[in-house]
Amino acid sequence: MSKRNNDHNSEYNKAVKDIWDKGQKSGYEYICFIDLATGKLVEPVHTDGDAHYVSPTFVEIDHLMSAPPDSIHMIHNHPTSSSFSAEDLRYSTVPSVRSTEILGHDKIKYTMMFKDGQRPLASEIKSTYDYEFGKGFPGYVGKVLRGEMTEHEARKAHSHEINQAMADKYGWEYRRN
Repeated sequence: MSKRNNDHNSEYNKAVKDIWDKGQKSGYEYICFIDLATGKLVEPVHTDGDAHYVSPTFVEIDHLMSAPPDSIHMIHNHPTSSSFSAEDLRYSTVPSVRSTEILGHDKIKYTMMFKDGQRPLASEIKSTYDYEFGKGFPGYVGKVLRGEMTEHEARKAHSHEINQAMADKYGWEYRRN
């Protein structure tokens, strides 16, 4: 592996550790963006949110809007350990964002690669996500009420199922590991 790749991996590993540590300590969501060309963080890891939401800084937004296509990787955590929300997937509409990952507090990592897939409007992403949510929701409610799953397990499984459907529809690559 080249020195450049080692440097990139080092920045990435530091960011993942920082997000993981801060999220575990506070129970809040944290976010950062890595420039894939340099391997450097656009801004330090931060939170401007709570246990269910985080948003980028103005500096990050400016960088995302001016960066070349497919040049940014987003990382953020979910204290609930669920997969991507519709709000997370709105980053697929930004041409510079090649991929994004969620670090669940249960140590599951979710990754979505947008590079070769469609870039629908944010309103379409929200509409499709809501449709997929509504399609699966009654089944998961039933599983919880019958004692087959906890509510937490149902939310995680349901969000995973929604994201698989989103990836299939838009030609994205989705992984959970």
